[in-house]
Amino acid sequence: MEKIFKLPDVGEGVAEAELVEWLVEVGDTIAEDQAIAVVTTDKANIEVPSPYAGKLTWKSGEPGDQIAIGAEFAKIDDMKGDAPAAAAKPAKAAPAPAPKRAAPRAPSVPQTAPASAAVSSGSSKVHTSPAVRARAKSLQIDLGNVAGTGAGGRITHYDLDQFLIAAIRAEASSGSGPAVPTPKPAPAPAAGPKPAPFVAASSHGKIQVNRLSSMRRAISKKMNQAKPGVPHFSYVEEVDVTDLEAMRREMNAKADGGEKLSILPFIMRALILSVPEAPYVNALYNGDRQEVHIYDEIRLGIAVATDKGLMVPVIGNAQKKDVYEAAAAIRHVAEAARDGTASRDELVGSTMTLTSLGALGGIASTPVLNPPEVAIIGVNKVRTAPVWNGEAFEPRQLMNLSCSFDHRIIDGQAAAKFVAAMKRRIEACEI
Repeated sequence: MEKIFKLPDVGEGVAEAELVEWLVEVGDTIAEDQAIAVVTTDKANIEVPSPYAGKLTWKSGEPGDQIAIGAEFAKIDDMKGDAPAAAAKPAKAAPAPAPKRAAPRAPSVPQTAPASAAVSSGSSKVHTSPAVRARAKSLQIDLGNVAGTGAGGRITHYDLDQFLIAAIRAEASSGSGPAVPTPKPAPAPAAGPKPAPFVAASSHGKIQVNRLSSMRRAISKKMNQAKPGVPHFSYVEEVDVTDLEAMRREMNAKADGGEKLSILPFIMRALILSVPEAPYVNALYNGDRQEVHIYDEIRLGIAVATDKGLMVPVIGNAQKKDVYEAAAAIRHVAEAARDGTASRDELVGSTMTLTSLGALGGIASTPVLNPPEVAIIGVNKVRTAPVWNGEAFEPRQLMNLSCSFDHRIIDGQAAAKFVAAMKRRIEACEI
């Protein structure tokens, strides 16, 4: 029997993916969970496994095509033939109760369902993403009533959409009104200045026109969202890292071929230790609901330059790592981002970001926030400059912390308090 495989949810908030390559051809026999294609999102390259075993009879699209999450992706003949008809069963046999997951696609949800009814949407028995769970909870939908079309029965945003549409239509046809809360349409973005019209430059030479990659389009979208949509401000503070650099050199000298420390894990430690003094920086802002979510766990995004563009892999539970563990974690996520091996958990869910251009970094910068985060910490290059010590000038190693904050959540004084806490720890080597 031929089964339709729809492109599963490959990442939180991802609506489509770009097909990179097919790993199998029509006519090939494939095993369950065998990777059949590679797709890329704004996060990483991801292998797509087949939920079925059998022979591939059809595949969707060619490399470079954009495929929507939930769209038909492949067809697989399980080579078992059609299921026996229900009429062939003995007449006396009592019909087995239908499993919960096999219920009609759009069962009615009580109109008066309390908010607590959504608790079951978080059940570990339901196979879905955190984004789908959150959306189902906000809509008061029990995910146990939704049939999943993703790999292994995974429930996707597409399945929620179909559930809502079917339920609303069913209730409308019965005249009792919709039973499922209808999501309010997102408000239209505030009108801003229109972009200047594109005018091609005249040229007698060869012109290369490159379509933006999936990742570059995602970066562009994120920047458009951040700059006009998030009123953020930048704050720059000079930090004396002379003593810290001396301590770092001493630790590296004792490493005896082990981990050589850059300055970044020390900055990460100063950030981590300063968050309890200013917990509002480790937060996400939900503009639609006018809510700030402040987190105990620090999921620190590390801005990484890759051949495909900027990526921000995530270090989970950063607050639990010492300086050596921080160094290892930074190295791991940076390498994983560059070679495309980062896990999904390492690509989503950051609560604040640390960015550095290392030795290439200028003396100051104005980092762009990574919405819905409310803070980003930028590290600039270390430079030697003369500093008056009260009696004479002496050479000191100085570095600027260039930070940006969402002004809707964090005021200037609050930002200064957090950066001052980092400065104090760095200069005192309290790492």
